[in-house]
Amino acid sequence: YVCNGNPADEVVATYFQTDPPSLIAERGDSNSLMYQAPSASGARYLGRNELLWEHQGKATIRWGYQAPEMPCVIADDPGRQATTLAGTRWRLSAMQSMDDRQGVTPVTDPQRYTLEFSPDGRAALRLDCNRATGSWKATATTATTPTTPAAGSLEFGALATTRALCAPGSLDQALARQLPYVRSYLLREGKLYLSLLADG
Repeated sequence: YVCNGNPADEVVATYFQTDPPSLIAERGDSNSLMYQAPSASGARYLGRNELLWEHQGKATIRWGYQAPEMPCVIADDPGRQATTLAGTRWRLSAMQSMDDRQGVTPVTDPQRYTLEFSPDGRAALRLDCNRATGSWKATATTATTPTTPAAGSLEFGALATTRALCAPGSLDQALARQLPYVRSYLLREGKLYLSLLADG
């Protein structure tokens, strides 16, 4: 996270799918172990004297006893290799079919198709003019380090979606149909690849 509008003021959070969910946050030479706490919305984590509350791609962080809360945003660093899905947010750039007749469908406006993996196991999606929420569960099958690709199984639970009629050419219906068949993921070079059942 980049805080106070200053790229040098950075907080790095590593999320863990423990019970309850937890994270280790690092700022400068100090770090904090935090556990998820009840929250009306978003994901809220508390440490000994620290707080991290993330909601809709933004975060509020308090670092230290009686310290002021800092407005933060998720850092956009394509050079940093993600090692876990929890706490990440993605934009759709293309859809590729194993059927050569369909090939690759590029996405002209990736901002209209986003997927956010909340550390509490909830997924939030923008499907063009529609929104969807549901659960997600992933199990890593390869070693996860900042320099090597991470991969594993991934499944989404039932999705609750809005039913607005998007403009012609929208990919919202195709994505809503295919997401329940996602079975695996690969994190490589700052990109997330999702594969469907039977290599769909």
